[in-house]
Amino acid sequence: MSKSIDKISVLDSIPLRALAFATMLAAGFAITLTVDEVHHSEVRGLQILASMSLVKVFGIVIVGTILLVLLIKYAEVTLAFFFLVGMFKGDPRLSSTPVDLTILVGALVGLAVALRLIASRQALSVPAEYFLYLPLICLMVLSLFYTPDFPPD
Repeated sequence: MSKSIDKISVLDSIPLRALAFATMLAAGFAITLTVDEVHHSEVRGLQILASMSLVKVFGIVIVGTILLVLLIKYAEVTLAFFFLVGMFKGDPRLSSTPVDLTILVGALVGLAVALRLIASRQALSVPAEYFLYLPLICLMVLSLFYTPDFPPD
């Protein structure tokens, strides 16, 4: 048999199935928790666009689309921007952005990596040692759901 027929599924091993299940579970929680924020961002973005002229809106859409394509095509630049975005978030001129820049750039990095994996038709090979980080990652995700409610002094 050829190699393409032998590799029917990428998720043949149990650790990769567990990782895929945990990823889907975490994505479900993330989507549920971010619905309100996404709605708020949409309303805020539409208010900003409604206050601008039509030419300015088209210019923003065209420049934004070009930047989006470039940031996805050159994921290394996007990853570098992900580590530097904290310096830009403190700028008061960016306080009216409808989306958190860290989340936006993180989503762009994830999208760029996924598109590269799909376009290159490469199997994702993860060293076995990376699975040792799963308990730590699970604890970090669980800690996001617990916030103590201390009474005011």
